[in-house]
Amino acid sequence: MPTGARLNILSLDGGGVRGIVAATTLLHVERQTEQPVHELFDLVAGTSAGALVALLLTTPEQNGKLPRDASQTVQAFSDHAARIFPLDPLRGGPRRPRPYSQTPVKQVARRLLGEHRLSDCVVPVLVPTYDMAAAKPYVFDSALAQHDPSQDRPLVDVVLSAIAAPFYFQPSKLLADDEHPHSRLLIDGGVFANNPALIALRRGRQIRGNGRPKVLSVSTGGHTRLADAAKGYDWKNPKRLGRSLADFIGLVFDANSGMAHELLHSELPEEDYYRVEIQLPANLDSLDDSREETLAALQAQVEPALRGERFKRFLGSLVEN
Repeated sequence: MPTGARLNILSLDGGGVRGIVAATTLLHVERQTEQPVHELFDLVAGTSAGALVALLLTTPEQNGKLPRDASQTVQAFSDHAARIFPLDPLRGGPRRPRPYSQTPVKQVARRLLGEHRLSDCVVPVLVPTYDMAAAKPYVFDSALAQHDPSQDRPLVDVVLSAIAAPFYFQPSKLLADDEHPHSRLLIDGGVFANNPALIALRRGRQIRGNGRPKVLSVSTGGHTRLADAAKGYDWKNPKRLGRSLADFIGLVFDANSGMAHELLHSELPEEDYYRVEIQLPANLDSLDDSREETLAALQAQVEPALRGERFKRFLGSLVEN
């Protein structure tokens, strides 16, 4: 972490395959600031797919080199999305019914992050999850993990816990052992903090209380089917139930993301807070459509949303902070 009073915070929403939207946004951030994420920001928070983006950008590669840049992270998403969310071999689209297997997720996480642990992150990283066993939120915190072995876990376990969205994946079971006194049953933190910016701001102030916080909050695109979905809920119809549950999960994620944005917008001056929010067309808002053409179309949505002068000014203020 850089020295001094600077406190640049990056917050990354969850969103399944739409995590490639966040990674592509950060590609533009790195190009415009000419700084990698791990140097530009003093704390990074990521929920669900945002957690995977955060960890790829803040964890040294297995050969000891510096963390990946955003272009490599975009490529990682493109290369592995269909392994995490396998396509239906007959229809070619997202598979039904769910949930998906955790095994490919574990294999992808191990290939990308190796044997690294949470404590290996080169800047503080936060990953919110919800502990069903304790009935309360649990936040993986790399700064705590560097000083407290009971808070440290392999990054593979962190990723499995972060992406365990209800209906899409089974909960992640972390068993107690000599270093970890409590077993945990963790699901995707998107159920309460799909936009983790508030958590990041609070923790950033704890770590560096005298710093002036500047928060860049990056969404993975709005869920545009909700109005249509509301007309079609039928909990008694098994043919409709799966689609209804998937839409409802999207609604929960979008609702708490929006609340976090409203609170941050009122908490911080305009010059200290920027939210990248991209409204996706209905054919691109799925959390698990891993088709190559969908991933390419998601990336194409990003650049037009970042053309404004205010975004450029905010990036400049991050560099100067």
